[in-house]
Amino acid sequence: MPFRRAYGSLCTAYTLSRTQSARRSGLQSSLLDQILFGSESSPSPESKPKHTIGKVKDDYELQRLMKVISIQLILYLSTNRILKRDRGSFLIEVTSARRGNVWFCVARNHSGKIVACSFSDRSRREAERSVRSALPSEFPKSANVRRDDPSFRTLYGFLEGNGKVANLRSLDLSNVSTFRKNVYKLLRRIPRGRVTTYGAIARRVGGIRYSRAVGTAVAKNPFPLIVPCHRVVPVSGKVGNYGMGGREPSTGTYMKRKLLELEGVKFQNQRVSEKSMWTPPN
Repeated sequence: MPFRRAYGSLCTAYTLSRTQSARRSGLQSSLLDQILFGSESSPSPESKPKHTIGKVKDDYELQRLMKVISIQLILYLSTNRILKRDRGSFLIEVTSARRGNVWFCVARNHSGKIVACSFSDRSRREAERSVRSALPSEFPKSANVRRDDPSFRTLYGFLEGNGKVANLRSLDLSNVSTFRKNVYKLLRRIPRGRVTTYGAIARRVGGIRYSRAVGTAVAKNPFPLIVPCHRVVPVSGKVGNYGMGGREPSTGTYMKRKLLELEGVKFQNQRVSEKSMWTPPN
């Protein structure tokens, strides 16, 4: 069906500018009419072909003609696909604002669902760059909006130790794999003031062999804070890495520990206390 619609649109466009199209291709307009509309019908009396394909003696010329039509069709399909993206759910609104000494940034789709979010204690640019890097490649168009967003208060709440974990229905998970969705569901269940390990989550989503995959899902979490990936630590009990604001993961350790301490996690000798460890229920 898409091919037929594209072909029909191509024929219509050609009918309106038949002479110009034929001049560009360097061929007789009647030949192009014959290829597009066939030998038994024509788009209008004025454009009725005077020749037939059988009269074309030069095969090379016919090949050139088909290439011209193919290129036009490909261009039409590509343009139509881009226009659909611009008109549909692919238009993203990126909002950023400052709360306290921290910059927050949120990207929402046309229905208001959060596609990605981030924060930075350095600059607005760093927070926005982190959000844009987390956007799927299917979202090529975005617009910066400098205004407040309802989720900023929720995000800032984590820096005060009382942030609320997001409801997954408020997030755009259309580009998140089923495995990562299962990981994020478990992250939402970790109580405030407690932490769990990558291995503990892996056991719940398929087995200990998935520990590395869980680590990757946590590291690529496009919803930091509201999907609390900071509540996951290595089996050693150390804080571990935290890639905030598009920086190297090793540089965010101080922020991860700060968030955990604000939520009530206890530490002993640079390691999380056993009392603060949490194991996902079966």
